[in-house]
Amino acid sequence: MTHEIRWSGLLMALGGAIGLTGMFALAMSGWLYWRESRRQRSWTPVTAEVLGHEVVRRTGRAGTSSRNITYETRFTVRYQVSGQTLTSRVGIGYGSSRRSVMDQWAERFPNGTPLLLKYNPRNPVQLMFSDRQAGMAHTGPKSLAMWGGIILGIGAIAWTSGKKAAA
Repeated sequence: MTHEIRWSGLLMALGGAIGLTGMFALAMSGWLYWRESRRQRSWTPVTAEVLGHEVVRRTGRAGTSSRNITYETRFTVRYQVSGQTLTSRVGIGYGSSRRSVMDQWAERFPNGTPLLLKYNPRNPVQLMFSDRQAGMAHTGPKSLAMWGGIILGIGAIAWTSGKKAAA
């Protein structure tokens, strides 16, 4: 009986901790979405032409963990601002540990493809995908929200299982 109570209590605590992590991820995704939405409203829309793309490998560390390898897709584009032709780079807003995922993003927009972007009126070489470019805006916050929801669900299942075991 005491082992069952310990396990149920541990399961509830673990479920609660996992659930809180999921809620934090959801809150962060909401904040990131809000921040990007503000930029979407204040930056100027422009249509750019894809000149090329690259999938970049990034290596970093998160805390004391081993190296984390992430791939990001960046496009080189040409566009007009106040009659001046500019060339710059724009990323899709998030990365993946799987290069194939980023290769698929790059293949969606071959050279010569028009992209709906927005530029920073204070610094026109700063670009981001427009919310009108299907599926491209808010990709980072959407991905974080999806994982936050999954983590929250796992936490809820663990907590509920612990509660049922205690009853």
